[in-house]
Amino acid sequence: MARKILKKIVAKVQSGESKDVDDNDYKNWIIDTLTKILKESKQENIFNADETALFFQCLPLKILTFKNERCFGGKHSKARITVMLGANMTGHQILKPLVIGRIKTPRCFKGGKSLEVDYDFNKKIWIMSEICENWNQKLNKRMVKECRKIALLLDNSSAHPKEINPKLKNCHGFVHATKKHHNQIAANGSRGDKKF
Repeated sequence: MARKILKKIVAKVQSGESKDVDDNDYKNWIIDTLTKILKESKQENIFNADETALFFQCLPLKILTFKNERCFGGKHSKARITVMLGANMTGHQILKPLVIGRIKTPRCFKGGKSLEVDYDFNKKIWIMSEICENWNQKLNKRMVKECRKIALLLDNSSAHPKEINPKLKNCHGFVHATKKHHNQIAANGSRGDKKF
């Protein structure tokens, strides 16, 4: 135990993403394209969106109990949905969440007239290219109605569009953000100049 404290070793949960971007492509996008887009856009027109898994039946891993009592765990549920959330840079505008489930029309939606989320489905409960494309088109229609041009930042997921869809008349390009540098910082515990 003392070695773990001295070496600063901690237990962490791994995320499901690991796709990296080539360093040269990343630097070129930052220098050429991203800085130009960010200078031309107001903060309220710069959006970030990302997806996450929501394990809605999962119990906590730790509980509060008395020292002398024993705790027994059980099997953890793997039931989940995928949720894509987005907001603008100022935080004043939140995009309608996209929820991806396993069933086309879940029983919990029965009798509901409208949802506060966009819902789609597939058997793997993942965001697929077609689902992401539909979500982008809905967002584009909304922004065209509001006469706005936005910068939408997405991570480097295979589901996110790589090219501009001609149907997106308000869209002039995609900026795929990278998490590689931040993952290196987290792994090294610093900005890369120190190792533990």
